[in-house]
Amino acid sequence: SIEIGVFSANYSLKEVKLPASLVSIGNAAFAGCLALKSITLPAAVTEIKDSAFDACKSLRKVVLTGSSIPVLGIYVFRDCNQSLRIFVPDRLLDGYRSATNWSEYANNICPVSAL
Repeated sequence: SIEIGVFSANYSLKEVKLPASLVSIGNAAFAGCLALKSITLPAAVTEIKDSAFDACKSLRKVVLTGSSIPVLGIYVFRDCNQSLRIFVPDRLLDGYRSATNWSEYANNICPVSAL
């Protein structure tokens, strides 16, 4: 897992390659990473904790590839770029849009086939 705040306020972080074995993204792990524009989360991710990507002002694209919907904390994508799009597997689109805490971002959630 990525621990609490490990990349927090890293203003020059533009991209990161996450290991396929990653299952959890900790509280505020990437919060305030102002240069981060996109990220692909490995299929093994089952949990994204509170404020993980809070205030990532340049974040425009998040891609989730897993076959199940990860548990989402609160404020995960708060204060991100207004054009943020969260791409999810097509068959899970409705599930993401109605899932706890994911529903807050329903208008940002798109099918991965739209990429």
